[in-house]
Amino acid sequence: MRKPILNIGINKEGTKSLWLRMQVDKEWTAAYRVLIEDGWPVIGEVRIFPTEPSGVEEWSAGKLGLRAKAPAGGITASVIRGVRLGVVRGEVSRILEYVRAHHPSLLEATEVSLRPKEVREKKAAGRPPLSDIQYARLAAYYVGRCERDSHSPIVDTAQHFKIPTEKARAQLHQARVRGLLTHPTQGVARGVLTEKAKEALKSRSRKGV
Repeated sequence: MRKPILNIGINKEGTKSLWLRMQVDKEWTAAYRVLIEDGWPVIGEVRIFPTEPSGVEEWSAGKLGLRAKAPAGGITASVIRGVRLGVVRGEVSRILEYVRAHHPSLLEATEVSLRPKEVREKKAAGRPPLSDIQYARLAAYYVGRCERDSHSPIVDTAQHFKIPTEKARAQLHQARVRGLLTHPTQGVARGVLTEKAKEALKSRSRKGV
């Protein structure tokens, strides 16, 4: 399996774009158009096509038309099920963090230089930030729901803590930023608690909080 590739580009008309390409399996690849919503990377479009040495969001059918070749039977339900958006979001966040740290000029050129953390601080000015213990509690409940195979662990978490679903999603993202919850991977689609989070929860238990 090839490593995920993030393409940051500007076309002749000056339109900026972000695409992430990841293999679904040995025969199929998916390309995800990444949009920036209030500083957050979100998926705006998904394309599935045969794996071949092509552009990030295109394949040879653009030139060959009906003569293009695809695996026998074409796209099947099992191929579509292989598209794991949780894993994709994690990869996008991970790659963008790397680019911000090592190649910030690339993000500045596409106006994707605003960190989600900075946006949240602007929106929540005057509100005291949550502590690591609070984020760890949220992450622990979320992981527990994932382990129980919940189909909507973020919604479950939001309902448990009596907060809006989008706020729960934002706080889980911040838990990942703080190193309390791992990013999704191919092996663990929704992440697990880190040692830092476990220590924070142990500290809370010792203090009787």
